[in-house]
Amino acid sequence: MDFSFSGASGLEKNSQIGEKTSLVSLESRVPKVDPREHYVPPPVRVLLTTCLNRPSGVEVSAPSYEPKGPRFDSWLVRDEDKSISEVIYPHLRGRMLSNNVVPRLANCSLVIKRFNSTTSSMVQEHVEDLSEPPPNRHVSTIPSRKLAFFPPFQAPRQVWVENLDTQEEHKLGIIDLHPDVFAADPRIDIIHKNMVWQRNYRYVSYAHTKTRAEVHGGGRKPWPQKGLGKARHGSIRSPLWRGGGIAHGPRSPTPHFYMLPFYVRVRGLTSMLSVKLAQDDLHIVDSLDIPTDDPQYIEGLIESRNWGPSVLIIDNTDIMPRNISAASDQVKHVNLMPVYGLNVYSMLKHDTLVLTMAAVDQLEEKLLFHLNRTDTSVQKKF
Repeated sequence: MDFSFSGASGLEKNSQIGEKTSLVSLESRVPKVDPREHYVPPPVRVLLTTCLNRPSGVEVSAPSYEPKGPRFDSWLVRDEDKSISEVIYPHLRGRMLSNNVVPRLANCSLVIKRFNSTTSSMVQEHVEDLSEPPPNRHVSTIPSRKLAFFPPFQAPRQVWVENLDTQEEHKLGIIDLHPDVFAADPRIDIIHKNMVWQRNYRYVSYAHTKTRAEVHGGGRKPWPQKGLGKARHGSIRSPLWRGGGIAHGPRSPTPHFYMLPFYVRVRGLTSMLSVKLAQDDLHIVDSLDIPTDDPQYIEGLIESRNWGPSVLIIDNTDIMPRNISAASDQVKHVNLMPVYGLNVYSMLKHDTLVLTMAAVDQLEEKLLFHLNRTDTSVQKKF
């Protein structure tokens, strides 16, 4: 099956298989703007429908001509049996597809869903506006994000946005993450300092010993000062005596609280978030709405998606939806936390970190503010 581009009109079919023909349509349009300006195009759709009588093993090859336009960040392939196989094509300087990438599609009645990046600087000519797409079309539902303080020589980190309203995983689109927050250098020494600090600042020692004034007895002088040839003593409860008081012993309660420097804590958060993303233990969801408050739903969802064994779920508010609050309350290895309580120790303690899109926005906003503020030079030390 071979497809080729014909100018700006899109894709045309040039072969037929079986009774029905294969159709590839490219629909997209954005207004012409200055390419030097940062432009975020609206969602763009690509629908590929193959014939119903196609034999297995047919190759769907990419076109040799690469038109200018928004980047093909990823494809999602769904067959007739609703089983999903992901085909991700890395983009390079706006490339759409390369000839050497050929997915073999064995089943028929396939729908390929194209997701654009949520931040893109590529501009396409002759593109149709799809701000209000018609129903029954597979488009990305993730709104565009404009990343502040973006470094000039780095690319954003892209993560799938998943759902929680079904136990089976459905990808809703791709979200761009700021590299200064989710792709920072993993400072293991700073992570260790944060871990030791969080483990010690809550520790209170209750070890206690009595001084010579608190020990019972020892009120009178045991013998006269002179005349007996013995060493002089004023009390049998002196620290020199057996059963006497303890000099310079531990006194309770003794707190071990101390404050870690502010930017050591900030760098600890960025390092830990970057490590979670690099280890594929960071997941982004659209919301925390689930259809039931049954704990078995959460356990089945975690098992089907290979999350765990412990999961930390972060939202931008401390008032979580009722269903997920009631369901996770009876599951010991699933914990909910607002974004202002996110810390290094909790991320280390849990294997999987789940962030909502609202939590990502708030987390990036606060961390980028402190990483780029100009009223202090303390952060340069770290």
